[in-house]
Amino acid sequence: MVQSNHKSKETREERKGRILGIAVSAPGAVDVSTGVIGGKSAVSGIHGPAWIEELQKCFGLPASIENDANCAAMAEVTFGNGRGCKNLAFVVCGTGIGGAVVIDGKICHGSHLYGGEFGCMVMRDDEGKLSTFSLQASTMSLVRRVRKVYPDQEWDGRRVFEEAEKNDSVCRAAVSCFYRKLAEGIYNIQHVYDPERILLGGGISSRENFSDEVQKYLQDLAKEVEKATGTKVIVPDVRVCSYRKDANLAGAAAVFMQKYPETAGR
Repeated sequence: MVQSNHKSKETREERKGRILGIAVSAPGAVDVSTGVIGGKSAVSGIHGPAWIEELQKCFGLPASIENDANCAAMAEVTFGNGRGCKNLAFVVCGTGIGGAVVIDGKICHGSHLYGGEFGCMVMRDDEGKLSTFSLQASTMSLVRRVRKVYPDQEWDGRRVFEEAEKNDSVCRAAVSCFYRKLAEGIYNIQHVYDPERILLGGGISSRENFSDEVQKYLQDLAKEVEKATGTKVIVPDVRVCSYRKDANLAGAAAVFMQKYPETAGR
């Protein structure tokens, strides 16, 4: 009996150190069935090869590959603030805006692998000219608005917020415009397919009370829309992501386990 328990323990230890497969998080329009990455990026060498076949051939192990934003979303769905939600949207706010769409617990890639490319949504700029969600509500939009008034100074998103807190009128206006535009985009996402929750990622999401500020602007926007149209609307449930720098790694593992469920729990 003791011998049997000892053998069982050895088996568990062996399994603990065994590599089950290869999970990759990558930029670009990833075809998850073949591993081919479409589009263009700064890392030109990743485009073209069928990575799943190449990785399986090289390592003799099952492999998976997914877009980095989609991986981050799956980290939240599987382990983080999206756990328990079947339908949610993931919005990444950085130098641009990206994201992911999760329907019934799975990534919705779309017919052209553009699912979650929220940054491409059409918006108008402050002068009424055609623009995009990325250009109007990314952290860089803050910097661009302030640079128009203070072109001879060095600016980044953090400094804009700091100066706004010191009551600089230009920075305060830029921050207010940023939140308003971000709220408009999130409001539109909510009413396209009605997710249970919208999670916000990107460096700016680590700011204290960030989701509270976004929620406040969403509530104000919803009141404006209801007043103008007489129609009851939904105020999105917005929260920040629980995963930061490890989101892509955790999400790549989650994607792998979803593709190869027999490996889960090993």
